[in-house]
Amino acid sequence: MNFQVIIPKIKRIVNVAIFLIATSMTLGSFVCSATETVTSTLKYDLGSTKAWVPFGYSGNQQKPGIIIALIELIMMQAAISTETSYLPVKRAVTALELGQIDFDVVSPNWFKDKIIGVDYVSSVPLFEVTEYFVTLPNVAVEFNQAEMAYGQLVGTVAGYAYFDDDKFTRADFLSESELVKGLVKGRFKVAIIEERAAQYWAEKHQTSIALASLHTKGDIVIRLRKEHENLLPRINQAISVLKKNGQFKKVFDDY
Repeated sequence: MNFQVIIPKIKRIVNVAIFLIATSMTLGSFVCSATETVTSTLKYDLGSTKAWVPFGYSGNQQKPGIIIALIELIMMQAAISTETSYLPVKRAVTALELGQIDFDVVSPNWFKDKIIGVDYVSSVPLFEVTEYFVTLPNVAVEFNQAEMAYGQLVGTVAGYAYFDDDKFTRADFLSESELVKGLVKGRFKVAIIEERAAQYWAEKHQTSIALASLHTKGDIVIRLRKEHENLLPRINQAISVLKKNGQFKKVFDDY
C-alpha cells in the first residue's frame, strides 16, 4: 500500500469537510440574519398625529396622511414591519419614553438646543415644516416678532415639545383644531401651530387667522429609540432611495 499517495488524499477530504462545515455555518448565519431582517418590527402611534393636517393620521386608508404614507413606504423599503396604536398625544409621549412604542416623527428644532433626548437617535430628514405664532388678524401686529409672545399665555398642544416654553405660559389643548377654536373664543391671543395645519383648521372653523411671526422652521425626522439603532442605516437608506426614485414626491403630490 502506498501511504505517500493515501495521506494527501485524506488531507484533501478533511479540508473539504472543514470547508463544507464552515460554509454550512455561514449559510445558517445568513439565513438567521435574513429572517431577522424580514421579521424586525417597530411600533408607532397614529392618534397623536391626527389633528396635524395634512401630515397626520386621517383615518382614511386610501389617504392616511403624509407622515403615515411616508412611514409605510420607508418601512416597506427597509423590510421592517410595523405595529400601530392609537393614543392621545400625552399618552403617546409617555409610551415612547417607556418603550411601549419605538419611534415618532419630530423636528429637532422643536427641542431646546435641538436635542431630541439621550435615549433616541434620528433619521436623515424626511421633509421641512414651518411653525408660526398664529393670531386673529386684528392682533397680529402685537406678535409680529417672536419675542413679543414671551411672557404671554400661548396656546400649545399638550405633549408637544417647544424649545422656548420656559419663556411663556403654556395653555395646553388637545389639538391644533382646539387651538384655532381657542383663538376664536378668546382663551388666548396667540398660539403656536404648523403653517398648513393652521390654515386647514381656520378654514374648517370658518375663521380668519394671521401667521404673525415665525416660531420654528426645520426638518422632520424619525426619532427612534436607541435600542433599535441597528435599524437606522436601513431606514436612512430607504429614505434616500424613496427620495431619489420619486416616491416621496408622489406622496406630496397626492396631498
